[in-house]
Amino acid sequence: MGPVSGVGVGAVAGGLVVASGGPPTAQRLVLVTASFGTSVLLAAVMPTIGLVFVVMPFVGAASVAVISLSNATLQLNSDSKLRGRVMAIFSMALIGSTPIGGPLMGWIGETVSARVSLLIGGFAAIVAALYGWMRLTQSTATDADTAAAGVQAAEVATSA
Repeated sequence: MGPVSGVGVGAVAGGLVVASGGPPTAQRLVLVTASFGTSVLLAAVMPTIGLVFVVMPFVGAASVAVISLSNATLQLNSDSKLRGRVMAIFSMALIGSTPIGGPLMGWIGETVSARVSLLIGGFAAIVAALYGWMRLTQSTATDADTAAAGVQAAEVATSA
């Protein structure tokens, strides 16, 4: 089994895991994005091609998980009146970035090394996951502050 077929096997497995994993959440999306970045970084640092073949199913599984969870999360959390527009922008960003990023990463792989291309991609996914985690942490803190203010307002209203 070569690296591309390994990605395919992993993609099928990743799709099945995501489909059976319950409702899509931002937390799951951040987790699979971090998993994708980690698996790509692992592929980049493998010392032999045989070990790269072992890692590639995980890259495929995480890749499909990121795409399907981001798609589902956007669809389920978008206002129904704006869902078509949101998905059009998502599709444009997903498909439209390939003609820019693909040749750029190919050029880096050709002129520097394939490892460097993978390292850049893996780090980019990790940075995206960290950004998502920070945003989730901020929104959770804001939600907790809002809930605490609501409880305090209710206590004041009941004691008056």
